[in-house]
Amino acid sequence: MTGEVTLTLTGPAVLIGQNRFPFGSYGGVGGAFIRSVPGKTGQVMVIARHATLGSASVQITVTAACPGRYL
Repeated sequence: MTGEVTLTLTGPAVLIGQNRFPFGSYGGVGGAFIRSVPGKTGQVMVIARHATLGSASVQITVTAACPGRYL
């Protein structure tokens, strides 16, 4: 399979990593990291789109961290 995958993100986070990556170059897999925006909470939606395969999405909830505690 060829073509590019494009990622879009909405909500209190930013996308870290290559956006618009070639689907076939990575053996049909790919990904990126997201980083929450300091001091912001809420729902984050990440959508991956491919011209032939369509789209898929995931929703992530960003919550406030507890001081002194790793989550």
